[in-house]
Amino acid sequence: MLEGKSLFIKNFSFQSISDIISISVDTLKKWAKDENWNAAKKMHSISINELKQEILETFHALKTGKKPKLTSDEISKLAAAFEKLSDKKKHLTYMYHCFEELTEALAEEVTMAKGKDREYKLQRYKEVRLLMEKLTEKKYKEALND
Repeated sequence: MLEGKSLFIKNFSFQSISDIISISVDTLKKWAKDENWNAAKKMHSISINELKQEILETFHALKTGKKPKLTSDEISKLAAAFEKLSDKKKHLTYMYHCFEELTEALAEEVTMAKGKDREYKLQRYKEVRLLMEKLTEKKYKEALND
């Protein structure tokens, strides 16, 4: 269910998700409704890079005398929250973001491929995803102990 939700958050169609994880479209739609995937999609719409870009744009606006989108207080609170993360937690955050970009690219390849090439790419996607989940879980546990 988590893999389906993750793909949904990245704007994959139910049909594409079904093709990738071999779950029926009807089941995916039920999960999406029961677990409110739309709300999760909205919460995950801002990436770390977007947050960083917003902070940089605000600082640039302040530096050039323009009115920034965010107030100094808002930007200060965001920066402080990010600074409170340990180095391991920051590393984990960036690592996870990169993993998500990689799996998204692999999933897109699967949806565009046909025949035996599609089967190969689907198997590769599943193997990479499994390995990434194991590594992420290991690093997450390490970060919690930091």
